[in-house]
Amino acid sequence: MPLTTADLRSAAAICRQTLGEVVDRDWSVPAHGLAWDCRATLDHVCDCLAFYAHDLAGRIQIVEGVARDGFAGANPAELIRTVEILAEVLCLVAGGSPPDVRAVHPFGMSDPEGFLAMGAVEVFLHTWDIAKALGVPLTPADQAEDVAGKIVARLFPWAPAGIPALDALLACTGRAEVAGFALAGPRWAWHSSPVAEWDGTIPLDVAS
Repeated sequence: MPLTTADLRSAAAICRQTLGEVVDRDWSVPAHGLAWDCRATLDHVCDCLAFYAHDLAGRIQIVEGVARDGFAGANPAELIRTVEILAEVLCLVAGGSPPDVRAVHPFGMSDPEGFLAMGAVEVFLHTWDIAKALGVPLTPADQAEDVAGKIVARLFPWAPAGIPALDALLACTGRAEVAGFALAGPRWAWHSSPVAEWDGTIPLDVAS
């Protein structure tokens, strides 16, 4: 099943439902496994969504900057709202783009579905990072598993099979260990181009 605008909207809803309950906690603590604190991590998510909408809308062919570069004065509640708004912007851009459109990403030229998937993985994974640091689970769990499965299928065709989708996604992004599957180094990547264009090569330091 393709990853659609509904899946990015679901990722944004998971972000709101999970993190909206803990906006009054200490967001200055590091997000799980990251150098950024929790507030800066969510600010980064907003940047990513803005970048993706910009690049897809502009059919950008080479990596270039966009105007947004963080919002230091935003509190967690404001950032959660901004995630939902920018996710919707990306949904509108992707939904209005022909499927054969391609735009740049450092991991490969991507189509509209790929940009939706990249937006979803940024929202979803970093929500997990923040939730882990603040001691809360992703909510709702069944919806999180469904979104994780869509992300894995689109961006990580080399993912380990036969395990829960969330576990596979965490393994592919260096956040968990799965027997028989390992990252060969500290870096990891996803497959931005359409899955049909994957040549079987596992990028960067990923090995199985």
